Amino acid sequence: MFSTFFSIHQIPKEWSKSIVTPVFKAGRSCDVANYRPISLICVACKAMERVIADQMLSYLRAHNLITKHQHGFMSRHSTVSNLLESVNDWTLALNNSKGIAIVYVDYAKAFDVVCHSKLLLKLSAYGISGDLIEWIRCFLSGRTQCTRVNQSYSSYTSIVSGVIHGSVLGPLLFLLYINDVTDIFSSTCASKLYADDIKLYSVLDNSLDYSDLQCNLNELQQWSDRWQLNISYKKCNVLCLSNQKKSPQIDLILGDNMIPQVHRVRDLGVIMDNRLRFDIHINQGPDFQNILR
Repeated sequence: MFSTFFSIHQIPKEWSKSIVTPVFKAGRSCDVANYRPISLICVACKAMERVIADQMLSYLRAHNLITKHQHGFMSRHSTVSNLLESVNDWTLALNNSKGIAIVYVDYAKAFDVVCHSKLLLKLSAYGISGDLIEWIRCFLSGRTQCTRVNQSYSSYTSIVSGVIHGSVLGPLLFLLYINDVTDIFSSTCASKLYADDIKLYSVLDNSLDYSDLQCNLNELQQWSDRWQLNISYKKCNVLCLSNQKKSPQIDLILGDNMIPQVHRVRDLGVIMDNRLRFDIHINQGPDFQNILR
């Protein structure tokens, strides 16, 4: 059955329907922006997606097409591997009496605004063609969804952009859409990705010259505009790690917005401060003494 659908580049109409269940993230529960939309889709469709996703991943890995800086939705990668690589780089710099400027960049509703035509263009550039790209084109087009809250359902509406939350293929398609962002950064700036969360950092010497980091942010803004991804400027921060008692002031601009400099930031669930100490994170964590008892 899957082979037939694949060869004719079609899926049943029911497979194109999704029921969206809003899952609360954080903040005020009365604000709809604080909910993550998770789509419930046909199980048979997810089974076919799994077969296709596994084959695509095998091809992408065999040709080293997925950036090594991506840690989201990848096997043997996670928030832990992202943090271990980052903290290792920062520790080495601090041990060499250098500072580090870290910029945290977040996108607004990144999964929902992916342009289908541009996504297919990128897939084609990665060598995905023939029946596969035509099936993916069908998978993305003509989709509808409704929202369910308790036992109440909204009317169905068309989906004209984005990848499907809760699907198997959706995360992989998004990774390929954002995959080339690391290519725009210069060799003096390191980057780490976790899905759409970008962490860009550069080692500062005694002159505190961060002009190269600013140039990379300018490139990132242009790349985001080109691929229609909206940066959530309110969620962007810069953190300067230093052995000095007072961190130097870092004035960086993203688009037309000055990035606020903070003394601490939550990095993939771990609180980082400007001295790279974890006292605040540990004190806010569980009482491990009670756990040991």
